[in-house]
Amino acid sequence: VGSSTANATSAIVQFIFRDLSGLMGNVLFSWSFSHSFGIYVKQWRLFADIVNDIALTLELFSPLFASKFIFVCILCVAS
Repeated sequence: VGSSTANATSAIVQFIFRDLSGLMGNVLFSWSFSHSFGIYVKQWRLFADIVNDIALTLELFSPLFASKFIFVCILCVAS
């Protein structure tokens, strides 16, 4: 939004990279720690809330970075 050089292809590629990295991170994290989910439910809920707050903060601050590569990396980490 607002950039005259932006096109639909770059938006789609950015969307795919962001969602793919988020999905792969979810699968790897769930596979790694699935044995303790049932035992430590409250601790995992607190951890999820904290990680969600960090991700939302990263997404809010990502437009401040001028480099497009850093912007995409921050969005991938935030998802």
